[in-house]
Amino acid sequence: MADAIDIWAAYDGVDLNVLPEIKKNGGDHWFYNGNRPRYGSIILEGTAVDFRVNSWILYKYGINTWFIWHSTHWQHNGQGPKKHLQQNIFENPLTFINDNMEYGNGDGILFYPGHMPFYPEEDRGLNEIFPSIRLKNIRRGQQDADIMWMAEQKVGRDKVISIINKVVPKALNEVSMKDSVQWSQHGDDYDRVRDELLKLL
Repeated sequence: MADAIDIWAAYDGVDLNVLPEIKKNGGDHWFYNGNRPRYGSIILEGTAVDFRVNSWILYKYGINTWFIWHSTHWQHNGQGPKKHLQQNIFENPLTFINDNMEYGNGDGILFYPGHMPFYPEEDRGLNEIFPSIRLKNIRRGQQDADIMWMAEQKVGRDKVISIINKVVPKALNEVSMKDSVQWSQHGDDYDRVRDELLKLL
């Protein structure tokens, strides 16, 4: 459809077959939350690099947006058995569950509160928020993507893609949902490629 050019993909990931046409018409194709093995998960059971790899995938496939639905889901939304509950996120990792009993541990939480009036035993007595390790891994991935872009200005995009393919050979709908994860799940591999890219600058 001509007017449906700015679209997003939910759990099945970006369709790389239609992405060029969408971009040609001035739109973009997003991916949403997490969906192993096509892109990194956002739940606690994912590896640390799940939060880092998504920025690599964005760069590699020329996608501008990774949409995460929530980062301070301290009060559960209006669905499921925890409907509207003030959540004790330090005690219970189950932070999202819907009416169909689909759930995610750590889903919707990237920041932790320093003040918890509903659970005084968990109150840190600070009027500030604390970043999670997951949030820091998102930042690391964004820094990596900036390095990729800078390296691209020096040696060209094809060269940069050939280097990052060492750790992210395939993603999105290049990967069947029955496949194993195709990207490296070891942070050291990303650091080695990052160092290789830095040497190009």
